[in-house]
Amino acid sequence: MTLRASHTLLIVLLAITGTHLNGQAFSPGYKFKHLNVQNGLAQNIVYHFLQDSRGYMWLGTHNGLTRYDGIRAINFLHTDEDKKSIAGNFITSILEDSMQQIWIGNENGIDLYIPAGNSFLHFGVDRPDGSKENTYCVILGFINADDKGLFRILLKVNGVGPKLALGILSSMSTDMLIQSIEMQDVNTLTRIPGVGKKTAERLIIELRDRLQVFAGSETSVAGQSQITLSAASPVAEAEAALVSLGYRPLEAQRAVAAIKHEHSDTADLIRAALKGMLKT
Repeated sequence: MTLRASHTLLIVLLAITGTHLNGQAFSPGYKFKHLNVQNGLAQNIVYHFLQDSRGYMWLGTHNGLTRYDGIRAINFLHTDEDKKSIAGNFITSILEDSMQQIWIGNENGIDLYIPAGNSFLHFGVDRPDGSKENTYCVILGFINADDKGLFRILLKVNGVGPKLALGILSSMSTDMLIQSIEMQDVNTLTRIPGVGKKTAERLIIELRDRLQVFAGSETSVAGQSQITLSAASPVAEAEAALVSLGYRPLEAQRAVAAIKHEHSDTADLIRAALKGMLKT
């Protein structure tokens, strides 16, 4: 009896030990390399990161811009005597466009990085005397041309600034926004954070007039995007129906997106989306 108990205990101990050893063998063993002002960083407070298509890491700090290749760091700082230096040291944004050009936003405008000579081309607000106004700038990026075109149209609406325009585009899809304007759906629009009844009514009046010229045909918006105002798609109708039931626009979009490839009819989309939300 004692022998059997000892044998069982030995097997259990071996099993536990083996599991522990296996766990240790698969440990990833992460290692970190610290980059700070002592070994090349422009400043220790870093606000923005970008890894460009060439593999360089761009680090925007409170006091300068750093480009890091994994071994060496190059810092870019504003110098009054050098007109080709970066315009400002407080970096507000870093983006790479489709042409692999690096754009830097800072407190004095926007700079385009010129690889030849590690210099910058400055874009700012022109004063009447020909000088540049010191303007705090933030670079904005859009997933597609439609969103970019609608953003520009939204900015033309009285009382709508960049922050609210971005809030509108991030709260509902382009199709859903267009449908809400066409159907004069104030209730859906007022569910967007920052949009009250008066703003919703203003959006309907002004956007309906501005977008009317695009109805039934694909026409360029601000020379950049193409938007077609035709009959609402089943997906947009399903999203609008869910919003009318009290769901938030983003909740409605996610619920419909999860099942839109399984159904093509509006009613089926609504039923499947509701079923999916009830499960969660």
